[in-house]
Amino acid sequence: MAYQLSFGIWGELFAVPTAIVDQHIQLCSAASLKALLVLLRQGGRALSLSNIAGMIGLSEPDTQDALNYWIASGILARDDGRSEDAAADDTAIPTDAVKVPDSSAAPAQEQKIIRTGSRPRLTQEMIADMAKKDGHIASLIQEAQVLLGGPISPTATEMLVSLQSYGGMPVEVILMVIQYCVSIGKSNVRYIEKTAYDWIDRGIDTFEKAERHMLEQNKANEQENKIKKAFGIHGRNLTAKEREYIGRWFNSLRFDLPMIQLAYERTIDKKGSFSFPYCDAILGKWFQKGIKTPRQAVDEMNAPFVPATSSGGPPSPARTASPAPAAAAVAIPRDRYDRAHAELQRRRSDARDTAARHKEEIYRILPRIREIDNKLSQTGLEVSRAVLLGGNTESLLQQLRDQNLALQKEKEQALLLAGYPTDYLEISYHCRECEDKGYRPDGEPCSCLKKLLEGE
Repeated sequence: MAYQLSFGIWGELFAVPTAIVDQHIQLCSAASLKALLVLLRQGGRALSLSNIAGMIGLSEPDTQDALNYWIASGILARDDGRSEDAAADDTAIPTDAVKVPDSSAAPAQEQKIIRTGSRPRLTQEMIADMAKKDGHIASLIQEAQVLLGGPISPTATEMLVSLQSYGGMPVEVILMVIQYCVSIGKSNVRYIEKTAYDWIDRGIDTFEKAERHMLEQNKANEQENKIKKAFGIHGRNLTAKEREYIGRWFNSLRFDLPMIQLAYERTIDKKGSFSFPYCDAILGKWFQKGIKTPRQAVDEMNAPFVPATSSGGPPSPARTASPAPAAAAVAIPRDRYDRAHAELQRRRSDARDTAARHKEEIYRILPRIREIDNKLSQTGLEVSRAVLLGGNTESLLQQLRDQNLALQKEKEQALLLAGYPTDYLEISYHCRECEDKGYRPDGEPCSCLKKLLEGE
């Protein structure tokens, strides 16, 4: 079967350079090709980002990704009148205007894309060569497409490969970043890159660390959403300090939402408007006094003051209002509380640093252990992928569990044969009951925290 153009649509024509087909048709994404055709149709007239996005039916962030391919290739030029310093930052296409350079003008200089960490730019040819030499790169791109639900743009490909080659982030951790961003509805390339470099700054470089961070972050997001709803905060994001307060209320002071709401209401009553610091002071005082329920808090607020007298006789009837002497006797100064938690933080850090040194030692002496750990990380990734894809995954999950157990057993035997205990690579916390967090899994204060607060 042959195909022939209908010349009825040839009332108006525009040219497409042959180099687009010869050099880029296999490398550029469909979105990049659409964006270029729209710009070629304008005959050199500049279009704003929002106009281009509307014409090709994509969001502005996705349109930015599509246009970045042509800017990096030197085919597109900006027409925004920005300063040199501003133009050097190619992390986003400006909303002013983008146009195709005049073919009669001098060839455009290749743009330098600067991202988080000032990483060097990788061309498509460099990426292809790297993928041939390292199978992990091809695997990364394939898995990323599965998580993102379709082919990824050249810009996204470059970003992912740079995270692995320049940022030193393992493939399984990069995929965990993508999975996390997708789970919160933010699969834009720049958000993924920003999140990935944030993880690098935090030292999140293993599957286990990434999994723990994701759980903590999801928990924090849930807590913050509860507070925003309870406090009537709409139309804005929380500040870093506000998020810090919320984390302290839920995780350090261990209060539930009804107690926090009660402190919120009392803040409004006392101040006439809400104040995070004032609310924090109320909750801190309740924590020091051992007040854990709304009933106890109400009783404390309504309790009459019974001051002590030097003679031991009855108090003067002219004075009123205070907490019961028993509660005051067990009050803990704020500075002692802060010192206790600082000590717990130091213990956790020391334990993790020791475990990291042990890992470096074992990897140097027993390279096979590193291979096993890499396979175990890959097993964890396969489990996540199986759950994400859904369907009948029980057989696959059982196979992965069996493989994981076999690898763990081999790892333990290798350690024993080399004269090391089987738990040598595990984090050895000062207190195993709470892992130096100060609170047991049931939420109750741990004995180690009590000893620190008592000054032992």
